[in-house]
Amino acid sequence: MFAEQIISAKWLLKTAKGFRRWLALSVLLSVAAGAAWLVPPLIIHRVASALLLGLPLPGSALSSALLLVIAIVAHYLLVFAATELAHTVAFRLYDKLRGDIIELLGRLPLGFFTAGSSGAIKKIMSDDIEKLEIYVGHHLPDLVRAAIVPVVALAIVARHGALPTLCVAIPVIVAGVAMALTYRSQAGRMKEFHDNENAMNGAVVEYIKGMPVVKVFNMTMESYDRLKSAIVNQVEIAREWTASSVPFHALFKAGLDSAPVLLAPAAAMLASIGPPEPSGWLLALIISAAMIKPVEQIYTTSSLLATLDESVRRIDALMESKPMEYSDKPLTPHGFAISWKDVDFSFEGAETLKHVTFDVPERGLYALVGESGSGKSVAAQLMLRFWDVNSGSISVGGVDLRQIEQDCLMSTFAFVFQDTFIPDGTIAQNIALGRSVPLADIMRAAKQAGADEFINEMPLGYDTIIGPGGTTLSGGQNQRLSIARAICKNSPIMIFDEADSAIDPESRIRLDRTLMELAKAKTVLVITHRLRSAQRSDRVLFFHKGTLAANGNHDELLAQCSNYRKLWRNSMLDDGLDLFALENALAGDKA
Repeated sequence: MFAEQIISAKWLLKTAKGFRRWLALSVLLSVAAGAAWLVPPLIIHRVASALLLGLPLPGSALSSALLLVIAIVAHYLLVFAATELAHTVAFRLYDKLRGDIIELLGRLPLGFFTAGSSGAIKKIMSDDIEKLEIYVGHHLPDLVRAAIVPVVALAIVARHGALPTLCVAIPVIVAGVAMALTYRSQAGRMKEFHDNENAMNGAVVEYIKGMPVVKVFNMTMESYDRLKSAIVNQVEIAREWTASSVPFHALFKAGLDSAPVLLAPAAAMLASIGPPEPSGWLLALIISAAMIKPVEQIYTTSSLLATLDESVRRIDALMESKPMEYSDKPLTPHGFAISWKDVDFSFEGAETLKHVTFDVPERGLYALVGESGSGKSVAAQLMLRFWDVNSGSISVGGVDLRQIEQDCLMSTFAFVFQDTFIPDGTIAQNIALGRSVPLADIMRAAKQAGADEFINEMPLGYDTIIGPGGTTLSGGQNQRLSIARAICKNSPIMIFDEADSAIDPESRIRLDRTLMELAKAKTVLVITHRLRSAQRSDRVLFFHKGTLAANGNHDELLAQCSNYRKLWRNSMLDDGLDLFALENALAGDKA
C-alpha cells in the first residue's frame, strides 16, 4: 500500500534539495501544532475531573480560561508558521521544476515532440506540478499535524490504564484499515482514470477542430466513436471508483465514531468488578472526540496521495527522458554535402530504415520518394537529428551530425513540415519568425513561394495580423507562408516535406520552378509522393520498405526499378492530364 507513497516521498526529498531545511522546519512546526491541539482537551479534562470528583479546581477559573486561550492561539500560530514555510518551499519547488523541465525540453531530440503529446506535456507543466505545489503547501503540513495527534493522544490515555487506551485505539485502527483499503482501491484505478482523461481531452480537441465536417455531414457526438467511447469510459471508471470506495468510507466513519460505544460498556464492566477511575474514562472520552477531526484530515489527505503518486510518476518519466548528446569539442562542417553511411534506425522498437547509404553533393535538387511508410520522411528528419541513428553515420560537410554544435546544425538546414506552424502575429513576423530580416528580403521570399499575391490583396499587406494557427488563412496560404519562411532563412540545405500538398496546381508548378532556381545555389531535398516533381530533380532517392531501393535520375529509375515504375504510374493517374495542360499553359504565358 505505502510503496508508492515511499517512492513519492523519496522523489520529493530529492527534488527539494536546497529547501530541505525549510521543509523539515515546517514538519517540526506541524508536529508542535498537532501536540498543541490536545492541550485544550487536557485543560477541559482537568476542570471536569475536579468538578466530577468534588475536588478544588487546579488554579483559578480565570487562569484555566487564559491557559485555554493561549493553547488555542499557539496552535493556530504554529499552523500559520508551518503553512507559510511549506508554501515557501512549494513555490520554490514549483519554480524549480518548471525551470528544470523547460531546460530539459530544450535539450530533448526534436523527435520527442512529434512522438509525444503536447497535451501530456501541458498537463505535466500545469496540472501535475500544481498538484505537487498544493500538496507541499497545504496537505503535507496538514497530514503531519493530523498524524501526530493520535500518537500523542494514545500516549496520554495509556497513563490511565490499558482498557481505556484500547477503547480509544480500536476506532483509530479500524479507521486506518479503512483508509488503507480505500487507498488500494483508488491506486488501482488512478492510472486508468488519468490515461483515459488524456484520451478524452484529445478527442474533444479533435472533435472541435473537425466541427465543420461534423456539421456538413450531419454527424452527432453519438456517431463520433472516439469521443463517445472516451466519455463513456470516463463515466464508467468514475462510477466503479466511487462504488468501490463507498464500503470503505462507511467503515471509516463507523470505526471513527465508535469510541463512545466502546467506552461505555467497558466502563460498566469495570464498575461491576470494582469502582473505576472516572478521571481516566473521562479523559478517554474527551480525547477520542478531539481525535475525530485530525483523523478525518488524514483520510482526506491520504485519498489525494494516489493522485499525487500518479503526478509524480508522469513528472519523473518526463525528467528521465534522455536529452540529445552533443560533442564537447564540436566541429564546423566544410561545405554542405550530405553523406549517409550504412544507417540503421528503429523507432519504438520497429525497424524503420535498414542499411541506407547515399551521397548528396552540394547544390542541386534531390527527391526522396516512396510509398507511405517507406521511411522517406524519417530519413529527412534524421538529418536534423530528430533522433540519432542506431548505427552508421550521417554527415554534413564531412562532419558527423553528432559532432556539430546545435546552433550550427539548425542554421545549416531549413525545413518545411507537412503540418504548418503559424503563430499569432503579422505576416512579416511569421515569415521572419523571430529573426531581424529586412522587409525587402521577406517580400522576395514571399514572391518566390507564391504568397505575395494573396498578401498584397490584404488591407495591411505584410502588416496584416493573422490569428494563431493561421485560422484566418486557407490551408494553401498557410503552406505558402511556411515555404516563404524557409526561403527567407537562407540556409544552404533546404528540405521540403510534402510542401505542395495543400496548394493549388498552378502554385505547385510555380513552386517547382522556384525549387529548381534555389537548387542552383543550395542543396534542395524534396519529399513528395507527386513524382512530377521528382521527374525534374537531379537525382531521385527511392525508398521502399525502409531501404534505399534505387538511386539515380528519373529515367534511370523508370528503366531499372519496377516498384518505381508502379509508383510513377499511380502518381500520373492521381494527378490526371489537366496538370500537363496547365503546365504547358503556364510555360506559354512565361514565353
